[in-house]
Amino acid sequence: MHFELNQELLEYTVEARNFADPVHNSLHQEEIAQRFGYRGEVVPGVGVYAYMTAPITEAFGVDWLERGSMSAKFIKPIYDGDTVTVRSKVIHLAPVRILVSVYNQRDVMCALGEASLPEDHTEFLSILNFPLHPMPLESERLKPMKSEIPNDCPLGTMEFTIDLSSPEGEHATFLNDIDAKQSLYRGDHPHYHPAQILLKANQVLYKNLNIDPWIHIASDVRYHALPMDGDPVALRGRIRHTYAKQGHLIALSELALVGAQEKFLTHLTHTTIIQPAWAPE
Repeated sequence: MHFELNQELLEYTVEARNFADPVHNSLHQEEIAQRFGYRGEVVPGVGVYAYMTAPITEAFGVDWLERGSMSAKFIKPIYDGDTVTVRSKVIHLAPVRILVSVYNQRDVMCALGEASLPEDHTEFLSILNFPLHPMPLESERLKPMKSEIPNDCPLGTMEFTIDLSSPEGEHATFLNDIDAKQSLYRGDHPHYHPAQILLKANQVLYKNLNIDPWIHIASDVRYHALPMDGDPVALRGRIRHTYAKQGHLIALSELALVGAQEKFLTHLTHTTIIQPAWAPE
């Protein structure tokens, strides 16, 4: 596809859904959300990120799934049932960079990001920086306290198999949750949805930390290769550091999805409020 500076891509519109499991994050229950000052059920950041990828994959196709990148910040909550519009604009050529913004039905910007399709990822990433670690028992999970989480705190590794063919598997369920109709992810030769890695990153966090509720506020994802159906993979990582802001305790995690023969598939940083400040009474 040919791109021009300031070119606007086709808008993407979808009805947002809160598909999060409240067992793992009670913030997605209306009653708990209201205690934090939200007006209803909050749509997970993973879903918002997924909506943001729709116009990007429409423009770039499989190339972006194999070597693209996306950064996203979730600025304001999107609620279950909101009508979401994703707008995208080319802001740089060679390599192409696209500004992506998400609006609700009141035309309020709720998320902002940037997608790109570089020729390659020039930064040096070593598998040695992402060693395997055993997943802790539930009783061993760390408390969301700065004193318990040192810098570069290792996270237990999540190992799983990519399942793109099962109509009732996690990938198929995820596509339905985000209302993804793109042919890239369906049919006889489906591809792994680029937002599902964030869903897995969330699972790594709540399997390592005793957190509830928590809030996903940003992610920066770089895709290096596409996992294929049936591939065994491992999501490895660490919490780089934690910091306090506006009464919240925030964790910056760094993770890598690694395939067979130590093949680097995806690299991401994931920013999460692991101990939110309660809304004032």
